Amino acid sequence: MSAWLWGGLAVTAATLSLASAVHALSWKRDPRSALGWIAACFTMPFVGPLLYVIFGVNRVRRTALQWQAAGRRFTASGAFRAASSTSPPVDSGRTEHLAPLRHLVDQLTHRVLLAGNRIVPLHGGEQAYPAMLEAIAEARHSVHLSTYIFDGDETGWRFAEALSGAAARGVDVRLLIDGLGEKYARPSARKLLERTSARIGRFLPLRHGGYINLRNHRKILVIDGEHGFTGGMNIGDRHLLGRRSARGPVADVHFRVDGPVVGDLQRVFLEDWYFATGDLGDAPGSFPRSPPQEGAPHASSTAVRMTSGGSCTGRCSARSTAPGARCRS
Repeated sequence: MSAWLWGGLAVTAATLSLASAVHALSWKRDPRSALGWIAACFTMPFVGPLLYVIFGVNRVRRTALQWQAAGRRFTASGAFRAASSTSPPVDSGRTEHLAPLRHLVDQLTHRVLLAGNRIVPLHGGEQAYPAMLEAIAEARHSVHLSTYIFDGDETGWRFAEALSGAAARGVDVRLLIDGLGEKYARPSARKLLERTSARIGRFLPLRHGGYINLRNHRKILVIDGEHGFTGGMNIGDRHLLGRRSARGPVADVHFRVDGPVVGDLQRVFLEDWYFATGDLGDAPGSFPRSPPQEGAPHASSTAVRMTSGGSCTGRCSARSTAPGARCRS
């Protein structure tokens, strides 16, 4: 009887070790990590596979993918199909030699390369914030702002006043702030806007599962569905390069974007808004037809593909180059 018992335990241990090793080999991106877990699974029967299940399985990535999939119903809405159908694609004759690469990126991003966009680089808060505040002041229908940090300093107060003023004019004002990022600010954005009609959504408040590293680092501002801003700057004095502080200013770049690609920025914001609040918010007016833009001083009239990143995955940035550009929100 004991022989059968020991034999069964040996078979079970070998099966668990093999299954854990195969899983690590299939899913671990870092070869060193995969090799380490494979060695642990085979050299420590039962203990190795147990440790791998507890500490080695990347549940964070799986959970992030599941949460991102929650926005697919929004992506398939009629407003998005209508917006996509009015956007002019790039003339394929100009990029015929890049056709295979373009097709691959089309499949990966599910967003097409759009012609007729104007991109203006804005260096530091001294250039970016006045342009953003002016756009908010001129908003007629909607102001959609997403940021990781909304500081309670002078810059934060200026943006709060601008958002409050827009809401008082009857503009649909929505602010999406990360559930962890809002902890950096005193007072918080919710406190600054608590007596206004602006709607505030929080991306994964910490009380909902405590996923500290599943955060939304996107920085997006869309005005009336026609004008957009995106880049690397949060809302706060930290990005004012002319101000001295103990830690020093944080140098970064934002971009003003006009043209058809603004519809893609709007789409990313509204997908995140739906995920955070459950509000579908896909009114056809959210996607007005944006005419192609002509060149301007310090701007590039170019083809742009918007690729979304920074939600649940890490830091976001925006880059522009001519004659082709890529905006990553």
